[in-house]
Amino acid sequence: LPDFYKTINQLFSVIEEAIERNADEISVTYDPSLGYPTHIFIDYQKILADEEVGYTAADLVQIN
Repeated sequence: LPDFYKTINQLFSVIEEAIERNADEISVTYDPSLGYPTHIFIDYQKILADEEVGYTAADLVQIN
């Protein structure tokens, strides 16, 4: 996988890291059926510009 693609486990790790780093804002939407994160937005420091990150999980496929 290219570096800009994340697995579901990696998306959960991104959320966990943001919590551990006490990000100023963490917004997560989860799939109502399967529980994986479908949208993540993290703003680590509101006073800084351009350090926010966001992920969207769509059109998922299982890889082996």
